[in-house]
Amino acid sequence: ISLAPNVFKVVFSVPMRIAPELNFQGVPEGLSTHVSEHTKFGFVVQFNPPEIPVSNFGFTASAEL
Repeated sequence: ISLAPNVFKVVFSVPMRIAPELNFQGVPEGLSTHVSEHTKFGFVVQFNPPEIPVSNFGFTASAEL
């Protein structure tokens, strides 16, 4: 769900056991990520700087202990 330019909310289809470790792929070079609202239900991610637009990205979520 796009909340603002370069800010996205992701809701997992099934809750994880714990808040997972996240890794992002397919993000243009030179961008940093800031994750907030990171729970077992999902997260919000912001890509910076906002001058480099992001419309698609991939991620992996690992809830291994």
